[in-house]
Amino acid sequence: CVECTTNANHRCLSCFSGKVMCKGCLASCHANVPLHKIQSWNGKFFDDTTLTAAGLIVHLGHHAGDTCPTTSPRRDLMVFDLSGVHRLVVRYCRCADAPPKCIQLLRARWFPATIDRPATVFAFDILDFFCKLQNQNKCNPYDFYHAIIQRSDAAGLNPEIHCYNEITLVFRLWSHLQLLKRSGAVHHSPAVESLPAGSAAISCPACPQPGKNMINLPDSELWKNTLFLGIDACFKLKLKDRGFNDPDLSTGLAYMVNEELYQAHLGANTDVTEPISTCGPDLHAVNQAYTKLSQGYAVTGVAAVSCRHAFVRPKGVVDLQKGEKYINIDYAVASTLTDDINAGITDVVVTYDIGCQWSKNLVHRLSNCPSMPPLNIQSLHSFRVAVPKFHIIGHGASCQAKFNLAYMDGVGMTHGETVETIWSHSTSLATWSRENGPAARHLILDDHWAGWNWRKVVGLRTQLKDALERASNWAQVQRKAADSMTVAWPEFVPDWRKMLLAYKQDRSKPNPFAEPDPSDALDRLKDQLSREDLETQRLGMDFPHEMSPAVFLEHALNIEAAQRRFKAKDHGGIRGSTTPLLEHRRSLSKDIANLRIPQRLYMPDSMSLVDADPILLADHPENIELWLPSALPTASHNTQHVNSLLQLEYRLRYAQAADALHGIRHSRRLIRTVLTKMQSHITNTQRTTTRSDSLFNKAKTKQARAVATYRAARKVIANLAPNEEFGPWKKTLLELTDADIRGPGREESEPSESRFVQSWIWVTGSKVSTSFEDPDLHATLRVEWCKAQERAKRYEEEVELVVEEMRRTLATFEWNAGEWETRAISPPSITDPPLDATTALGIAAYAYEQANIQRRMINTFVRTWYPTLEELSLGFSWLSAYPRPSSPRTKRCRLPSNVQLYYPTLQVDALDDDADVDDDMSFCVGPSNDH
Repeated sequence: CVECTTNANHRCLSCFSGKVMCKGCLASCHANVPLHKIQSWNGKFFDDTTLTAAGLIVHLGHHAGDTCPTTSPRRDLMVFDLSGVHRLVVRYCRCADAPPKCIQLLRARWFPATIDRPATVFAFDILDFFCKLQNQNKCNPYDFYHAIIQRSDAAGLNPEIHCYNEITLVFRLWSHLQLLKRSGAVHHSPAVESLPAGSAAISCPACPQPGKNMINLPDSELWKNTLFLGIDACFKLKLKDRGFNDPDLSTGLAYMVNEELYQAHLGANTDVTEPISTCGPDLHAVNQAYTKLSQGYAVTGVAAVSCRHAFVRPKGVVDLQKGEKYINIDYAVASTLTDDINAGITDVVVTYDIGCQWSKNLVHRLSNCPSMPPLNIQSLHSFRVAVPKFHIIGHGASCQAKFNLAYMDGVGMTHGETVETIWSHSTSLATWSRENGPAARHLILDDHWAGWNWRKVVGLRTQLKDALERASNWAQVQRKAADSMTVAWPEFVPDWRKMLLAYKQDRSKPNPFAEPDPSDALDRLKDQLSREDLETQRLGMDFPHEMSPAVFLEHALNIEAAQRRFKAKDHGGIRGSTTPLLEHRRSLSKDIANLRIPQRLYMPDSMSLVDADPILLADHPENIELWLPSALPTASHNTQHVNSLLQLEYRLRYAQAADALHGIRHSRRLIRTVLTKMQSHITNTQRTTTRSDSLFNKAKTKQARAVATYRAARKVIANLAPNEEFGPWKKTLLELTDADIRGPGREESEPSESRFVQSWIWVTGSKVSTSFEDPDLHATLRVEWCKAQERAKRYEEEVELVVEEMRRTLATFEWNAGEWETRAISPPSITDPPLDATTALGIAAYAYEQANIQRRMINTFVRTWYPTLEELSLGFSWLSAYPRPSSPRTKRCRLPSNVQLYYPTLQVDALDDDADVDDDMSFCVGPSNDH
């Protein structure tokens, strides 16, 4: 033995050294660590044994290693620990002032399965580890229990252990106690039944909370105090109807509503009939409220209310009995919102997948239901209902105009879909939570959402920083895009702006975001295409023999366009589409021959080049060089007659490019119209499909012609006036890439609506276009201008809103720290049994620890946010109250590579690995590494 001279045949697998010791020394060395795994040498190998077999007796109620002076009987005790199951022998303290046995076990950090005569206990570590494991990977008690059993006896050689019922009960008690302790609720009132509803929930520190984090704002900035809520249901979190009710330990104290009051509400409204959807599409949640799968289930799912930052709201979750009914949703909203309104919240925005239907008669339903929590939304300054941005796409046109967050002032970039992230993290609990009793299931969900909310609290550090950087960059991108459209169409913007403001004030006014009717536009465009084809044939039949220079050059440009179409095998675009290919070439040769006559008069310098062309006129006229003024050698440009022709060609090329740009926009609108028409038909016949395909192909052909014409005209202009000798053109005739040929509006493959930037072809103004006679094109541009203004405004609002949320977060931490310090100074008054000095000191120490965590989080959050806020010159009205971090390490914030940055590269804080509150805290279930 390393400690004495006797023979050594025992070793500890849990100790670092792994020294071989004798039985007596091993037992004495492990008086403070009785849950280590021990092995002894049997002559051939090290076999498993226990510290009890080595003679260890654990004395409770005294310092480790000390024995009680009063003789007490030995008791066998089974201890569950992360290392496995241990069988120990213990002696309880029997001194005059000794606490009860259960208290002695708790002070040893062992949770007893029973109170009077405990024979099985569970180490705090195993309980805390299971709670974290359950929240992180949704581990169920059955699998966890058997994993611990396997660690002790994988071969099944020892007597079987049957403690599954005990461990599930202890897990439940542990979760309930942790919920109460970490919320600080019991520091005010030790009687759980007297605690206010929702007091054990973790609230969002970034949302407005009157009395905690709100300040007086000017009237123009009161919109920043808007409370954003989101509603959604999840039909996976069911509960089987097992025919029994278990006691509820914390009903209504956290996230689930008070079950007794909720059931009374449902019982009083059994005769309420759910309305049928009147929205354009068939809303699944409304029309199938009675048809959800419910056989064999007491609960078919849950409906939850969350905030803008994906926190589950206190008292904001209700069980669904048969589908997603208004009586369920109304109760959840009233339950979670009543306290906020009573505290002073005046502006609320609620997003709901079927908000267009749910909002109808909402005031009447709330005011005429006595069993509902008292909620007077008419007392609010504003109560707005919207549909989340992803779901709004499936609604009718009227809903998309009235309930669209993109068109609402004061909402920033709120999208309303954050509640969906809660389900992605919670539905894994469904497979085993549905097997529990109703109250046990509620506690499982409450405990899970407590862990979720705490992780969201810690995550606000990076979430708000990233949101601010994203919004500030995109605000500049979208504002520049919006301003460019305003500059492009100055003659129409005043009317568009007046129409937009009128609609904002009165939604019954004409909707500036309404697109032209596709069916009506399609008929008009079909007629227009027919007229254009007839006009093309008519113009191509005869040409004058006596031409002015302008007519000569115009005729030359027409021939050039015909050559391009011929090379592209677009023979249908050349006059006489039924003429054989030989006739096309013959006609084109004739046109070129006629062009040479005035060319000899106006451009004699070009004739030597014409005569030297080796290509025969009749064989391949599409390849013959026309030798227009822009194609002549530079030396001949100085002559007077050529220079005048160059200026005239520049003007014609500029007009040609402008008309081609107009043609591209026209074709793009036709293509989108045809696609919309095709998608609107649920069943397409062969006849309608053939017609649509024909129109689509014709529009694509015309688009290709316009694109080729624009690129050719711009190329010539760039050669004629590289330094804009004949007038400005570089800012209006931009280079046209394939990526620019899109719109109007956002395509499915493009970024989301909030990050969409319109192609430049729609923001180049009428000063370039030669005509603006298409009313549908005018309406399309109006819609795009209005959307661009709203996108820029939403991002600018988001910047202001996120900065205010940062301030509110720090203010909430400060308030929480002060509240915990108050609890430390004024411990709860407990009389049965009386609160001893040791316990009171422990309660105060825990409160001080929580206050310290809150203040350290303030420092960590400020250290993360300060560089970004300083770079953007934001938040200095309150940021100056915090010390500036010294020498932070920085990392770059990048937008997608295809987006131009209009703001200097941001510098953000990258925390050290030993930061006060690091990423590991995201695994905590509550604000402490406590116990």
